[in-house]
Amino acid sequence: FNMVDAFNDYKMCIVGEEILGVPGIGFVEGMACGCAYIGLDSSMYTDLGLYPGVHYIAYDGTKEDLKRVIEYYQMDEHQVELEQIAQTGCDYVRTHFNGDAVAENLLKNLEEQQKIWLQQRGK
Repeated sequence: FNMVDAFNDYKMCIVGEEILGVPGIGFVEGMACGCAYIGLDSSMYTDLGLYPGVHYIAYDGTKEDLKRVIEYYQMDEHQVELEQIAQTGCDYVRTHFNGDAVAENLLKNLEEQQKIWLQQRGK
């Protein structure tokens, strides 16, 4: 099974959130392959810099709303919008979630935490 080939066969993807309430890592892979990601309308995505209607397609978590969103983006008159969201999301995750960017962000955050820790210890 090649997940990249599977994502490349579709215009949209859904990757469920983990049991702890965080995004499943597959959403990044789907977006990086050019799929428009459908995920919860949640701050967990905006905290990562992803905005509904720009980088991904949001829904309210119900089956009814998921069906509504999928049917909306399957209509011919919404294909340009779907493609724009997919492209913007793809560009964003390839820029911000690649190995170098993630490592740089991790080091930056660790350095900030170290400064806070040293300040608290009076150093």
